[in-house]
Amino acid sequence: MPPELWVAAAQLAREQGTNRIARALGLNSQRLKDHLGESRQDTTGGLGGFVELGTVRLPAAEQSVVEVSEGSSRKLVIRLAGTPDVAALIAAFWR
Repeated sequence: MPPELWVAAAQLAREQGTNRIARALGLNSQRLKDHLGESRQDTTGGLGGFVELGTVRLPAAEQSVVEVSEGSSRKLVIRLAGTPDVAALIAAFWR
């Protein structure tokens, strides 16, 4: 996992608890605890930056769920048959 994502996960773990975040993100809780100390020394300011993940081809699926949220103000949950164009859905949400 890229270092920027470990920093973000560690910040969330400080705020909401290591085990809760490790479970939610499917991470090893001990590795997340190890990153807690490292991320304190981070100079990027933690959350608030943009992390580009690149293009991902999703396998064909019978059903897809896409969730996008912006803090506590906006949340979008879409359940669709098949594999949606996730980038287009997210772009439409942020307009």
